[in-house]
Amino acid sequence: MASPQINEIAASLRERLSQIDAELATFDAVRNERSRVTAAIDALESSGSSDSVRPPKPSPRRSPAGRPRRSRARRGDTQNAVLGYLAEHPGSSASVIADALGLKRNSTSTRLSQMAKAGLIVRSDDRGYEVPSDGAKSSASGEAADQPG
Repeated sequence: MASPQINEIAASLRERLSQIDAELATFDAVRNERSRVTAAIDALESSGSSDSVRPPKPSPRRSPAGRPRRSRARRGDTQNAVLGYLAEHPGSSASVIADALGLKRNSTSTRLSQMAKAGLIVRSDDRGYEVPSDGAKSSASGEAADQPG
């Protein structure tokens, strides 16, 4: 069994050990800050000019709704794709066509309105679009060549 005097010394040493741990914790914070400052200096010096600070590069923009970015189609490709789709799926709406062809819905709707105005397609009875019958199509074919794609 330990004597009361030894217990007092052990308690005193434990208290001092707690004080030392508290002081070391402040040094850890200072050591971490030193590392961050050193990294900042290195980044500035490696950028080529230490007297002008460049802003960080912006992060790449994400496309809406997690859809992949679309590349631009060549002139006429969209119109031809829509005509081909409507030939196989008459009565399709703008949103159905856009989803099927991987196009933006609002752009597809605008394109369909333009094509209907030019006589390339007609509104169907069920709120969709369709390729007109042969008689109407032949009268609009001359206008179709002048329309931008």
